[in-house]
Amino acid sequence: MSEPILIVGGGLGGLTAALALAQRGWPVRVLEGAPEFGAIGYGIQFGPNVFHVLDRIGVTEAVLEKADAPPAVLMIDALTGKEVTRVSTGSSFRARFKYPYIIVHRIDLHNVLLEACRRADAVLLAAVGGPKWDTTDAQAPRPEQGLLGLRKGLGLYANLRPVRVHDTLAQFSTLREEVIVGTDFKGLATDLQR
Repeated sequence: MSEPILIVGGGLGGLTAALALAQRGWPVRVLEGAPEFGAIGYGIQFGPNVFHVLDRIGVTEAVLEKADAPPAVLMIDALTGKEVTRVSTGSSFRARFKYPYIIVHRIDLHNVLLEACRRADAVLLAAVGGPKWDTTDAQAPRPEQGLLGLRKGLGLYANLRPVRVHDTLAQFSTLREEVIVGTDFKGLATDLQR
């Protein structure tokens, strides 16, 4: 397991994948197209089932420190504004599901994952953008164009893609086997740069 796995995209999915792979002993490189790692967006809601993943990657406690657990989840009719139903998330909910229903700001969750990746010896983070790339010229080259060009050339539109398919990981790929097995990623990347 000496060759690193490359993850393109340092968002919630990319950082979670990096932590999970690192815990299994894989060296991981996370490439972010932005000048620095960061998150955008608003709050995010999680039911108790998310804690199975958070436990496995070792961030449950840190996420709970940043999250709020509302006393209930409400469904409100969009037209009338009236309450349609209410699900209590108190002690009986917790007893049944073990974990709470939480709300957390996306940036807080991203920062928890990012800090965990920074502490993991097997994870190397790299933001490929930077101030020298900041321009309003739509024709100017940007570092993420190489990453996006590779995705486009392969017809792929997700964050996690192998640079070299390891036999032990091929069965877990979301890609069709005929797309990834035997693909010359290095040659394809060179062709896309031309």
